[in-house]
Amino acid sequence: MTVVQAAGVSSLTPGLTPTFGTVTRTADGFTVPISNYDAAYGWAVSTSAGVASISGSVVTVSGLAAGASATVTVTSTRSGYSSGSAASTGQALSTQVVTWAPTTAVTVPASPLTPSSSATALGGAVVSYAVTSAGSTGCTVDSVTGVLTYSAVGSCVVRASAAATSAYAAGVRDVTFTVANAAAGLTWSPTTALVAT
Repeated sequence: MTVVQAAGVSSLTPGLTPTFGTVTRTADGFTVPISNYDAAYGWAVSTSAGVASISGSVVTVSGLAAGASATVTVTSTRSGYSSGSAASTGQALSTQVVTWAPTTAVTVPASPLTPSSSATALGGAVVSYAVTSAGSTGCTVDSVTGVLTYSAVGSCVVRASAAATSAYAAGVRDVTFTVANAAAGLTWSPTTALVAT
């Protein structure tokens, strides 16, 4: 018996349509895993912006500006099977803004010094502190509280760093503290001598 295939009916076995896991934002793009990845298939990726690549089951989009979005299309192919395609949209991390404006003119006797304000960051990111240049001051800083110690005059540069979050990239702000000797105070308590005449 001869089997005749109806016109327009494919003889290919249905292929694999990609499904995706959770998108993870990065500083310049995002990554997304293929949930039903199968190494028996060939995989190709393309993107609406930036550059797309695939390594094993993980698709990476890079080259995006901060906060920019892109749609990546993933296609699976296999001999004897129909191809399958699906798309996923992701966004690069937004730019972090670290705000810190303490009083920067300080004096030697004031050490240790609690800055007049603490650093803050968007999205409630955790901020830590570190000295990037102690100069002649011998300054150190508490990484958590920002309390500053120093022993001599000069300039001390402290960096407030915000860790990356699920929405914002890491960010920093540098503040230069200028350490000077305190102005000497003058106390005068005159004594009047009375001379009998």
